[in-house]
Amino acid sequence: MSSMKLSSGHTVEAVEDEELEELKRLFPGPITKNSLIRLQPNGWFFPSDYLTFCDKLYNFKLYPTDVIVMTFAKCGTTWTQELVWTLRNNPDLNNPLADKPLGERTPFFEADSLMYSRLVDTMATEGTHPQVELLSQVNPGADWRNGVNWQLAEALQHPRTIKTHLPLELMPNDLLKTTKVVYVCRNPRDCILSWLHHNRLFKGTDFTGTLDQFIDIFIKEKWLHAPYSTHINTAWKVRDNPNLLFLFYEDLKADILGQLKRVDNFLGTNRTEEQLKNVASHSSFPEMRKRSYESEGLKVGEAKDRYNKEVHDKEGGFFRKGVTGDWKEKFTPAQIAIIDQYVQDNLPEIPFKYSV
Repeated sequence: MSSMKLSSGHTVEAVEDEELEELKRLFPGPITKNSLIRLQPNGWFFPSDYLTFCDKLYNFKLYPTDVIVMTFAKCGTTWTQELVWTLRNNPDLNNPLADKPLGERTPFFEADSLMYSRLVDTMATEGTHPQVELLSQVNPGADWRNGVNWQLAEALQHPRTIKTHLPLELMPNDLLKTTKVVYVCRNPRDCILSWLHHNRLFKGTDFTGTLDQFIDIFIKEKWLHAPYSTHINTAWKVRDNPNLLFLFYEDLKADILGQLKRVDNFLGTNRTEEQLKNVASHSSFPEMRKRSYESEGLKVGEAKDRYNKEVHDKEGGFFRKGVTGDWKEKFTPAQIAIIDQYVQDNLPEIPFKYSV
């Protein structure tokens, strides 16, 4: 597998032996039933399903009217998707398309690499899946076996807003020459807690370990979407590119209207103050939480089928808190010191903010 070379120029390295067994033990959900891989250089971490779609993603045709919302996982992605889509398409809050699930309006570009094996199993046992049904509606000639989500993105009505957790180097090579990217960074303390909850909540990963174990996995960059540090550093280095806007989650929380004005200027949408207030209100955490199951692109029952009920009932669902500084209630001084050392070693240039 290590000799396999992708369109992006990366080579593939299998996760093996003790490391693989540890991850299967801590994440007993379906996502670890198949093999796990790293892409070199930089060690980008994926399920092996990524290899089925990586070249399709890298060679995906982009347009100047596209906007990519890019983040590491649990860094404000869903919020930013709604902010950007509403700013572009629904500033007066009268667009009937706003009633469609967020996942339908702003597809998750590489989601097939995380869900394809489970999708195949579902289609074999049940003969249908909501995402497959959606694809057949928007693109009747498409074959779900070629991947659902990238084809949803391809068929999306222009101007398109697309979500990704991929780093810049795994996106199409002409990305920053062609398309605008809204990149959101979140401080690692809050990111770790939110990512921990997500991995406990969803049955696909079903994390069963401790906070200490999750912190260790995070800072050693050996779980999905890692490495966090390289993901952020590569975007930070090109923050002056006119086609990339680098935002901090904490700034969005502290001054949503001020940050929306930056996004408005970046995208050239030229919204009025009243329209920006509409966007902020419609995309606020309470409003999005009301629409939470729809925002995940799922019906209520289907969403609950994907959740660990005990975690959902005790700690909350996909929309948990939406705050900055939750780490203050969860981390010990020793845990904070470990994370801070990781930041000092790997992210010394990033001006993280830990409260608002």
